[in-house]
Amino acid sequence: MHENRWNIPRVPAIVELCIQAGVDIPLYPTKRRTEPVVVIDNEIVDFDAKEKHKSGNVGKCKIIKPTKFNEKHLYLKGSFDDLEVCALDAKNLAVLAEKTMQAWFLMRDGAKKLMSKYMVYVCGYCQQVHVGPKGAKTSECKGYKNYQRSGRHGWQEATIDDLIPPGYVWHVQDCRGPPLPTELRVFFGAAPAVIELCVQAGAAIPEDYKAMMRLDVVVPDLSELNKVV
Repeated sequence: MHENRWNIPRVPAIVELCIQAGVDIPLYPTKRRTEPVVVIDNEIVDFDAKEKHKSGNVGKCKIIKPTKFNEKHLYLKGSFDDLEVCALDAKNLAVLAEKTMQAWFLMRDGAKKLMSKYMVYVCGYCQQVHVGPKGAKTSECKGYKNYQRSGRHGWQEATIDDLIPPGYVWHVQDCRGPPLPTELRVFFGAAPAVIELCVQAGAAIPEDYKAMMRLDVVVPDLSELNKVV
């Protein structure tokens, strides 16, 4: 409810999705039920306790404590631990960029699979994300004409870009060149910020983003702008 919003910690949406899928993180302790539950008169009870509820005895949900989180499951094979910041020459930087891009694609692919099992909602007005079977009832929407809705969110099913926003940026073909002029923006390609960062660090450009980054377009000089057809 809206009155209790400050009593509930806020976590990144991808972290909450993984927690609901079974990951136990000590920083965010989670109570998990060992048996199916049902809601009777706005009260959560065990599925096997329905008969007891009819007689006036409400069953208590069995709770198990979270197990110790094993951080080794977070890392890919050949993680980043062997790369020191002070030793990042061009070769090591390219290796780090490839691993970072691989981790980003792996995270998005895994999140898509989790979203097919666990519901994720996004507000159609302010883009706030909620992970769970029902959208939060907090009255904190700052979107268009929120006063007509008393600040309530307009929840709808989220996509992977709502959960993990790509954050598109202009593609810089020459990292050592001058800043991109706004007059030539129609010639620039774009890519998610993570992809652009990894490409500038030496990673190979993914096939799915080559067309979006407009690698076949030659950006003219400002003096040539009026001559471009």
